[in-house]
Formats: sequence, structure tokens, C-alpha cells
Amino acid sequence: MKVLFVLGGGIGNIVQATPAIQAVASEGHTIDLKLHCNSSMEHSIFKLPCVRHVYGKRSPGLHEKYDVQLNGPFTPGTRYASRKHLKTRISYAQHLAEAEVYYDLAKQIGVTTIMPDAKVNVGNWPGKEKDPETIAIYPGSKHNWAMKRWDKYDELTSHFQKVLVVGSEKDIHSHGDPTWITRLGKWPSHVEFLTGQLQDVAYAISTCKMFIGNDGGLAHVAAGTGIPTFVLFGPSSDVKNKPYSKNAHVVAIDLPCRPCQFEKGPDGLQIFGENKADCPYKMKCMKEMSVEYVLKKIEEITNDA
Repeated sequence: MKVLFVLGGGIGNIVQATPAIQAVASEGHTIDLKLHCNSSMEHSIFKLPCVRHVYGKRSPGLHEKYDVQLNGPFTPGTRYASRKHLKTRISYAQHLAEAEVYYDLAKQIGVTTIMPDAKVNVGNWPGKEKDPETIAIYPGSKHNWAMKRWDKYDELTSHFQKVLVVGSEKDIHSHGDPTWITRLGKWPSHVEFLTGQLQDVAYAISTCKMFIGNDGGLAHVAAGTGIPTFVLFGPSSDVKNKPYSKNAHVVAIDLPCRPCQFEKGPDGLQIFGENKADCPYKMKCMKEMSVEYVLKKIEEITNDA
């Protein structure tokens, strides 16, 4: 059966669909992807061995006829040449892993294979070899989802000898807009920065010892490369947003107010959301997460592995 997955949202959303994509392909179906990614038009990281074609700006030609089109969330609803068009029967919720939303599409066409870990195509970077001492740090998130950002990465880097900070220029050199973070970051002199193409960043991350970062697209990319990935969660739901991988781990403090991703504040509006930085608890979930706490959690998780 020829299957067209139509996927939208950010890079992280699409990486969360890769377990379902692999499950469908494992049962002998031919897979094409049509991406409506609002973070980047780079799509080479999604060209997995089980995927035949990936369409970014282009769309499948008229000669491409599919048995079924599977529409994920955040897509415009465009119908391509297919005998059947399906969309997910379940919605996002903070108590449900996002990967399960995409797996519902697979189940609708009879797939029963258990989802494997999320995966990305790291590509190749000639001359770049694995460095078991380098720690990849991701201080960003989408620029207008600044409530996801922790404010102490520059302090954290002083505890490691080799650090590669990854992300866009806005990830590294600003705190998002609007932001809750007031102090300017002071990066130590030993820190290196990489803001290149997504494929190059994915490959560089894959060569590192571990990844530490916010709930954002590059955290999912990191987990998809297979390296130990530690994601710092504040207001967003770790159950929903944790990368779907056994090497991905949650670092968060236990507070009755978190997660607030789908909760409403006193004004009746969603507390956590795009273009918002107005937490009624003054971002306690991030402010009270100390560098020492993060290091201790990473050590505990590593020792238990």
C-alpha cells in the first residue's frame, strides 16, 4: 500500500511522528512525506531509510496516486491524489504522549507494530568525528514560546570542559519574545556555538556525549540521533512533549501548578501559550530549578541507566 503522511507544526512535532512512520513502513507499506513545517523548510533529517520521498515546498505530482493519505495536526487539509483520506481521532492533551496522536493514524489502516524510538537522519559531516567529552546545550525554543526557556544555561556550561551550544541565533543570543528572563547570559570563553543548517546541527549533536536543552525542536532531534538527551521542562507537559525515545529523560521540579500547558488562568485564558509570558506564579517552575538540581538529576538518571 502507498501511504502519504501529511505532517505539520514544528520540527519537534514532525520528529514525534517518526515512530508511527517507522511502524507503518515495517509492515511493508511505501511511505512518502509531505511537510508543512513552520520552523524550517529543511527536510533532509526526515529522509529515513523507510521513507521514499520527502516533499517540502513541492507537493506530490499528479502522477503520484496513494492508497491512503494520513493527515496529522497543524496541516491545511489539502487533499492529494488518494483513494482514502484519514485524520487523527484523538486530540492533543497533556496526559497523552504526542507520538500516540500520530500512531492513531497508523492504527486506522490496520498497523499493529509497536512504535520504535523516534529517529532522524543525521546525514554526514566529513571530518567531524565523535567527541565523547562534548556536551551539547540547547538554550532556546521557538522564539514566541519563551516560557519554555530555562535561564541558567550559561552557569551550567561552567561545569563541563567542552560545550557546544546549538540552535538559531535567536536561541543563543536572545531570551525569546515576550520573555520572562531578565538577566543577560554570560557564556564562558570555552563554549563553542553552532547555528548552521539543521542537517549539520543534527550531525554535530549526534557526535556529542549528551544533550541538555529545553522542550523544543532540537531536543527531539537530539533524541532522534540516539545520544542521551535530558530535557528541562517547566510549564509544558513532559508526558505530552517528552521525546519518544528510551534515551530521552525529563528534568523538572515537582510543583502542583505544573504542567499548565492546557490550563486557564484567572483571566480565563490559557496560561501557557504562544506569545505569552504571564505566568501567575512568576515562572516558579523554571526559576527554582537550580544548576545543582539539574546536575544531580542528570547524574542520578545516568547512574540508573
